[in-house]
Amino acid sequence: MTPLPLGVAAIGELLAYSAEKVTPEAVENIGWLIESLGRQMFALSNLKDMSESTLATDKGLKGANGGLMS
Repeated sequence: MTPLPLGVAAIGELLAYSAEKVTPEAVENIGWLIESLGRQMFALSNLKDMSESTLATDKGLKGANGGLMS
């Protein structure tokens, strides 16, 4: 598992243990943090997909070994 999903899991655990003590301001801040982490996970997933696609295309253009030095 990557760090971002683990961070989201940790936020969930934090909320579960401190539900009775969390202020409305803290809930708002946690909400924005989760939203930001979700966007980062989405961006990283897209970057991974684009990188894999580029590498596959490069291998097709350069032969079986792929890479810029092939």
